[in-house]
Amino acid sequence: MTDGKVTKAVHCPEKGDYLLKVEEHKTNQSFGLAKMLLSSQEYGWLLSIIQMKNILGKGGETSKYVFFNTTARPSSLLTKYLKLAWSKMDVRGVPTFTSLRTAVATFARD
Repeated sequence: MTDGKVTKAVHCPEKGDYLLKVEEHKTNQSFGLAKMLLSSQEYGWLLSIIQMKNILGKGGETSKYVFFNTTARPSSLLTKYLKLAWSKMDVRGVPTFTSLRTAVATFARD
């Protein structure tokens, strides 16, 4: 999810929600456009992350994606952290981001 997609969210004034539409994602071939409905508070969190990234970047290279690290490149440690969180929850098996993405996308579709 890019900064641009977040800033282009559609505000729904009657409920105060924000609708984000993400066309480019790994499961769009199977599931199409991804839509996320966020509360005003959740949307504010995303805006805060973007602002924080711009402050931390100090004019240097920053990632176009909302979730980032200090190098503006993909994190090589995400799988390590996923496995650590998984084990702390006492869940069996070895998680991968692919298996999580597939499970969530299938659940959303069905």
